[in-house]
Amino acid sequence: MSTISTIGVIGAGQMGGGIAQVAATSGINAILFDAHGPQLARARALHEKLMARAVEKGRMTQPDADAALKRITYVESFDDLGAADWIVEAVNEHRGLKNDLFSRLAAMFA
Repeated sequence: MSTISTIGVIGAGQMGGGIAQVAATSGINAILFDAHGPQLARARALHEKLMARAVEKGRMTQPDADAALKRITYVESFDDLGAADWIVEAVNEHRGLKNDLFSRLAAMFA
């Protein structure tokens, strides 16, 4: 079994952002993709806020929080997901969107 060092997360909403954060705090790099730039900015701001709160409450050291934040790369280009070892899909439950997404992933990783 190969080791997963980088995951790609498609969708920077509550679910996708949370998955990226858990991966990063567990030592795994995360590429967080969303085609909507403002959503990526919200996810980044939330990650910074949650990490700061964890440090404040003594659940994490500042160096660990900084390292976790550096493990998350926020991208608007679908092609950037090609660097991931594993992909997690966390987009809206819309059949057309998901069909398009899986077609693009199949072409990328074929």
